[in-house]
Amino acid sequence: MGEPATSGSLDRDGVTRLLIEHQALLRAYVGAIVRNRDLVEEALQETAVVIMQRAEQATDRTRFAAWARGVARRVALALARKRGRVRAVDPRLLDLTEADWNSYDTATLRARRTALNGCIESLSPTSRKLLEMRYERKMGGKDIAKALKRSLGGMYTALSKIHKSLSDCVRGRLATEDIG
Repeated sequence: MGEPATSGSLDRDGVTRLLIEHQALLRAYVGAIVRNRDLVEEALQETAVVIMQRAEQATDRTRFAAWARGVARRVALALARKRGRVRAVDPRLLDLTEADWNSYDTATLRARRTALNGCIESLSPTSRKLLEMRYERKMGGKDIAKALKRSLGGMYTALSKIHKSLSDCVRGRLATEDIG
C-alpha cells in the first residue's frame, strides 16, 4: 500500500498520503500565488480533486511535491483569472522561485513546525491568547484590540514583538538541531 503499483506509478493510497504530507507546503505555495485566504482554500480543494483524478500521473515519490505544485499553480492562477478581482503573482516570478520551492522538503518543514510549536508553548499565556485570536479565530486587529482592551497600535506592537520572538526562537532551535 502506497508503494509503486505498476511501472513506477504510485497507488491512490500512496498519492493520498503524499498529498496530506505536502499539504502545508501546497498551502504556502498557493498563498504566495493568490494572497487571498478564501481563494487559497478553494484552490487547495480543487488541487486535491485534480491530483486524485490524475493520480496515475504521480509516478515518483521524490518528484511528487514538484508535480503537485504544478497542479496547484495552474489551479490557483485559473481561479484568480476567473475571479478577476484577485491579483495573482506573475507566473514568470513563480518560474524564478521554483528552485527555492524545490529546496523545501517535508522533513525540514516538519522540523520547523515542531520548533515553532515549542516556541509558542514558551510564550506567555497573554501572547498565546493574542496569537490564537489572530490566527486560529482569524479575528481582525480592531476586534482583538477591543477584546484585549488595548489600543490598535499597542496590539500590533505586541503582535510584532511576538513574531520577532518566535522567529528568533525558531532559528535558535533549528540551529541547535542543525536544520535550515
